[in-house]
Amino acid sequence: MHYPEFIDMVQKFDFISLVETKTDDLDKIDIPGFTFHLKNRKNIARVKSGGIAFGYKSHLENFVKPVENFSSLVYWWKISSDLLKTDQDVMIGNIYIPPENSVYKVPDAFNELEQEFLKFSVEYKYILLNGDFNSRTSRDVEYIEIVHSQHDIVDTDNVDILNNLELYDMSKVRCSMDTSKNAYGNMLLEMCKNNNIIILNGRVNDGIEEDVHIAENSVENAREVKRVQKWDVEKKNDFVEFIDKDKISDLVAELESVDSNHLSQGKINEVVEKINSILLDAAENVLGTYNASQGNRTGKKMGKKGNKPWFDKQCWNKRKIYRGAKRNYNSNRSEVKRKK
Repeated sequence: MHYPEFIDMVQKFDFISLVETKTDDLDKIDIPGFTFHLKNRKNIARVKSGGIAFGYKSHLENFVKPVENFSSLVYWWKISSDLLKTDQDVMIGNIYIPPENSVYKVPDAFNELEQEFLKFSVEYKYILLNGDFNSRTSRDVEYIEIVHSQHDIVDTDNVDILNNLELYDMSKVRCSMDTSKNAYGNMLLEMCKNNNIIILNGRVNDGIEEDVHIAENSVENAREVKRVQKWDVEKKNDFVEFIDKDKISDLVAELESVDSNHLSQGKINEVVEKINSILLDAAENVLGTYNASQGNRTGKKMGKKGNKPWFDKQCWNKRKIYRGAKRNYNSNRSEVKRKK
């Protein structure tokens, strides 16, 4: 490696995934203190393309293990639960999908990826997919939004997603620099909806300087966060009454004294935070609070899981496999069968 700034960046992490490495079996990634394994498009190539690399700090050798698979799009590794302090091992799928208009395009790439995911999701409940999907998703949601229903037909998978977003204080709306979508973006969104997958990009701290352990600690801390109960329209008058009028008056006076021609982002953030605090205080007093980790709500519970006590983890896995097999069948049907 001839780029010391790249080496410095890599050494801040325990694990690192690289895609489109353009390597073959004669290449080697040599970074002090790290071990890298390569999944190359070709063993030996005159013109190199594609490629996936997974690296980890060498002292973690006993906690990581490659997992064999069929697809060339994914390089699977298993991280030991002993290292991550989880109740099961964690599967990491390092992915590179060539652009949809590339000469290296893989036919039916997302169906192939979904079949890989379904195969491993039967055995592992913690799966992280990362890499380059070459998918533009804009800000479209990757889960099916559910309105309140009095019936038993609500898909509990999507209720779980909304519960988890709330539990870990993640926004339902993702931040994205994409102003439009492409075909692969639509396919990725559909795959997420079909398999109860959440996109982390745009929801968590995804800056290049962030360490994986920071995210892990954030999840731990989130378990102790006090959350406000769901909005109850019948309590709207009480909510208005509990809003601190003195604080509102002080805030209005402060805003009137601000020169709009010299308004900084810091000042805007400060005002928004004060407004949020005022409304939150009123909500806590009127609606009540609960411990997000335990779900100890005193009001109505989200979802309809209580209506399906028989629908356990095994049923959930079988249904997911069935849906994936059905999509795979429909995707690979011949024209003759499609017309029947």
